[in-house]
Amino acid sequence: MAKVKGKDIYVSVYKTDAYYKVGGQKDASMNISQEPMDSTDKDSGGWKEQELGNRQVTVDFDAFLIEDNAYWLELKKGLINLATDHQKCQCQIDTPAFKYYGYFVMTGLSMSGPNEDMATVSFSLSSTGAFTEVAK
Repeated sequence: MAKVKGKDIYVSVYKTDAYYKVGGQKDASMNISQEPMDSTDKDSGGWKEQELGNRQVTVDFDAFLIEDNAYWLELKKGLINLATDHQKCQCQIDTPAFKYYGYFVMTGLSMSGPNEDMATVSFSLSSTGAFTEVAK
């Protein structure tokens, strides 16, 4: 298999009937982590023992600010919506060989508008529940 180019990795959000790319993406990162649980006791012989804990996936990506992009708006609902109607977003991360998908909550959204450059938006997502990997 050939090396993967960064431009071939993108984030999509589910809306109505399918996954759609969030417009204007510049980069994306996906981190999968697992918290260990300490199970060390007096019989551990001085060695720390651990069990597997809960897993989590975080996704961070930047895009050009395109305020009327329907999929940007769908994703944004996870953080900015009616007073109490925040929603989980169903997202997919695509690479050339795999699709990764699950439900996410938005944990951060920041916008940057430098005077001499294009405006950008940065998204931070954190998984909630199961996360799935499927070969294409």
